Amino acid sequence: MTAVLVAEGWPALRLQRVWPSPPQLYGSLGNDNAAVLFEYPIPGDPMGFPSNLRYMYFSTWHWTPMVNGYSGFLPSGYGNLARAMAEFPDGPSVAYLQGQGVTHVTVHCSADVGRPCRDVLPRLDADPRFRLITTTHFEGQPARLYVLAR
Repeated sequence: MTAVLVAEGWPALRLQRVWPSPPQLYGSLGNDNAAVLFEYPIPGDPMGFPSNLRYMYFSTWHWTPMVNGYSGFLPSGYGNLARAMAEFPDGPSVAYLQGQGVTHVTVHCSADVGRPCRDVLPRLDADPRFRLITTTHFEGQPARLYVLAR
């Protein structure tokens, strides 16, 4: 009986690979202390908040303030951000980011949430409010960094 109880209570931890370094695009942020970053994509459902963990992990290399991330709890404003970004970069989503003081936007096509990159990247490239700083590949997919006009 003891063996059954121990076996039943044994945690089943699924380990996941951690990246040894972030995408190279973060090196283009430089030492801009006034920068505020938005990392895309994010899940539209606030319960998908933990998928932002990758962005918080990457932040340990660049330490740039960001409007989305993960710190162990769901802040009250995250739902507003998630809803506002549902149609990013269309509609009022860009104005929302500008109102939050965002100066830079990353797009990670290797992430598995949000609208497909094939829809988002051409819109960003055509929008005069966004200026492409750098593009690279991460996990075999495009990763880009843009400056957002204020």
